[in-house]
Amino acid sequence: MCCGDCFVRLSATIQLWCICNRNVFFLRPLAILLLRLFYYVDLVAYSIDPLSFLLKRQKVMKAENFAALGRLILGEYALVAEAIMSPQYRSSYLGIVQLLHHKVAEDFPLFLSDADEVEGRKHKAIHEHLWNTLISAAMLRVEQESTIFKGYISSLVGDSKPSYDAVQSLGESRTPSSDMIQKTVIRYIFHALLGVAPSHRQQEILQELFFTGGLSSYVGGAIKPPICCCCLTCIGSGKRQGLIDQAIEYVINSPGLENYQPVADISKEGFANVMLSAAGIAGCIGSSALLTNIYKEVPKDYVLDVTDSHEVMLTVLEAARIRAPVNTFNFEQAEESKTIRVHHGKEITIGKGTLCGASIALASHDPKVFGDPWTFNPKRENLEAALINFNHVGFSTSGSGTRQCPGRNLVVTMASDLLIALNISK
Repeated sequence: MCCGDCFVRLSATIQLWCICNRNVFFLRPLAILLLRLFYYVDLVAYSIDPLSFLLKRQKVMKAENFAALGRLILGEYALVAEAIMSPQYRSSYLGIVQLLHHKVAEDFPLFLSDADEVEGRKHKAIHEHLWNTLISAAMLRVEQESTIFKGYISSLVGDSKPSYDAVQSLGESRTPSSDMIQKTVIRYIFHALLGVAPSHRQQEILQELFFTGGLSSYVGGAIKPPICCCCLTCIGSGKRQGLIDQAIEYVINSPGLENYQPVADISKEGFANVMLSAAGIAGCIGSSALLTNIYKEVPKDYVLDVTDSHEVMLTVLEAARIRAPVNTFNFEQAEESKTIRVHHGKEITIGKGTLCGASIALASHDPKVFGDPWTFNPKRENLEAALINFNHVGFSTSGSGTRQCPGRNLVVTMASDLLIALNISK
């Protein structure tokens, strides 16, 4: 344990030095090289359990903000909230990994910088179209075809209930298999957004693209490899592109894009790529994590009034807060200089362009904002006002916001349906 802590201190100290000196001309090459090296070293531990990785480094460095993963990790709620609400310079980062931009949708909103005038206009146009047109139609569809959508959730609960009851008697996890959750999320999200449920084959394609993680998957095949492993980008690329082409065909020919009019000069095929990225990454991967939270984080004996929609929503929001479906988002510092308190109370000044990882997971457990943060408590007075899980400070069902998740109402509705179904089946 001592050796492990010593390595954490050494790693964080070296990375912090690199971050502070990355703009010093003669030190820049060395700083960049070391940051990239420590990124790959840290990535191994982070990929096993992201939250445990971040919490350990907070504890060892005795700081809310610290250097890790080749960047400055912000865990202090105030700094993360400020980053969320400020114009951002973004790049093709997803979580803590960098993607090859030409291998994902060119206009994927998560990668567009609203701090840049040109990209900002495009981001706003796409974001508002998603909110005003596609999401509003999806929510209406879920309401009008409630029997079908609730049926997706009922099937998940019904299929998993035998194992759910059995493991509870043994005091083990009550979560159904990830495969069951993934298939439910794919059916629910894509049907709601596109107006037609995926066929069995289309569902298999979407699941392989967004949940397998291999080199032929949407994200796995786009991860920027180390310089010495650039040949990895070719492995599985043919199969990956074939899967993407079939998924795009499903999206393009769906009722959801039937009357598409160009947004920000993006063609129908280009917007289908945006839709696939948004529905698959933000919609399915994030939603799958939230549904898993409903099983894992909501105590089985928690008393819930399923007829009170607001109480149900708050329970879903607390499940999202206590274990964030999205751990970290990355951005480059937009201000010329900013002072941040880091290791052991030391203050540093970072310059424009510094890569930062804002940790929603750590900030959601900041005891200065959320008292007794590890206790499940949907009745927190500031839960709605302080929640940051949907890329916005505070949660509201109305308004598109600037970078606020446009699909949040759809995701929360699906999670609420699951929570109600689980309580009814007790």
